[in-house]
Amino acid sequence: MAHESTREREHWRGPVWVIGAVALVLFLWGLSPARRSPAETATGAVELRVWSGWTGHEKDAFEGIVAAFNAEHPGVHLTNTTTAGDDTKVFRAITGGTPPDLFFIWNYEYIGALAQNGAVRCLDDSMRSAGLSDGMFVPAALSQCRYEGRTYAMPYLSDVYALFLNRALLAEAGLDPDRPPRTLEELADTAERLTRYDESGDLVQMGIVPPDLFHLCFLMGGELYDEATHRVTADAPENVRALEYRCELLRRQGGVDKVDAFSAGFGEYASSSQEFFAGKVAMVESGQWWPSFIEKFAKDLDYAVCPLPYPADRPDLAGTTILGGNFACIPRESPHPDLAFEFLRWTQTQAAQAQFASAMHGVPNLRGMLEIPELTGGSRENEAFGVMCRIAGGPLATPFPTTPVNVLYVRELELAGDLAARETKTAEEALRGVATRVQRELDECLQWREAAP
Repeated sequence: MAHESTREREHWRGPVWVIGAVALVLFLWGLSPARRSPAETATGAVELRVWSGWTGHEKDAFEGIVAAFNAEHPGVHLTNTTTAGDDTKVFRAITGGTPPDLFFIWNYEYIGALAQNGAVRCLDDSMRSAGLSDGMFVPAALSQCRYEGRTYAMPYLSDVYALFLNRALLAEAGLDPDRPPRTLEELADTAERLTRYDESGDLVQMGIVPPDLFHLCFLMGGELYDEATHRVTADAPENVRALEYRCELLRRQGGVDKVDAFSAGFGEYASSSQEFFAGKVAMVESGQWWPSFIEKFAKDLDYAVCPLPYPADRPDLAGTTILGGNFACIPRESPHPDLAFEFLRWTQTQAAQAQFASAMHGVPNLRGMLEIPELTGGSRENEAFGVMCRIAGGPLATPFPTTPVNVLYVRELELAGDLAARETKTAEEALRGVATRVQRELDECLQWREAAP
């Protein structure tokens, strides 16, 4: 789960140079010098190093997990170093021949690149030996950890998305706050009715900030990648429909220029001035951390949470959501790969999942943990969190596909959304350009790897 200081970005988008930098770092890793020797503490316990991106109270929560692991493993001493969400620190350590024993990936975009370049260990054999099977996990939790059919990362809690509504604003607009929009068509109608303007025609309230394009692609039943053929499918008809729908959401709320001007005045994400908490936006797509934010920053807010809408002509897509999270990897040159995996295995125990989920407001990635009362009942916050857990447990939780060029892919989708919204290109033209550029980068990446010694 992304730490609070970056949640306002939801999915961090690196600049173009990051793509080349990551590839270069991972290539140079193959030429790096001898790795460091294993270390022991003064008491003789084996010293393990984990790098993670959590900061603030979330770092404290993870330190509690580290302490609990150490208490149960007296021959091991695990220490945590925060990277403050900067994954490139790990890449530089791998290149320099001083990798940690394991690390958490902050941006899911990097998993495919790490796997493609052989920088992290495949975990399949270790998982089988530990008795960790697919059926234990929330649907799709492991698929985002896999590249070319092999597992290169382990999830620790999941992020899942739903629709949050300000019930008071719906009532003010003459809408039934007990009947949230079920379809995407109803969502657009509701958003338009909840949009308000001042005498100058400027926005003073929005119905909803349009979700990320790839989220809408999944809600429309679209796919972004065919792993069997290595084909980028950004311009599939469902995805074109998703982009056209996103543009319609903007038009029905004043257009992209007015929305941009209004959005420029939004407050800090983790604060009471955040636009949903402040009543400037009536509906928002957000994750399972939102109920805890509401209790902290807008305790008196009358809100509801419900599944994301689906197309009216595709009722089979009801229950679709987007899955994300944080993922742990073991470097290929980890000094203690077996003990590092023991920590990953331990994070999949019920006690470790419950402790971290309670502190971090992340959905457990184990099926059997989705309805435990201490997480899902007893308070308004927990009950809303329970709704998120039930959504995560459905069969239509969908992650972004794992490819070695995801940083570029995500950024290109963002640019396509802007081009179409400003009518510089049609939705079909914009997404055809995405497919062409990302496919070219992917082909070069795959050919480069095949040619590497």
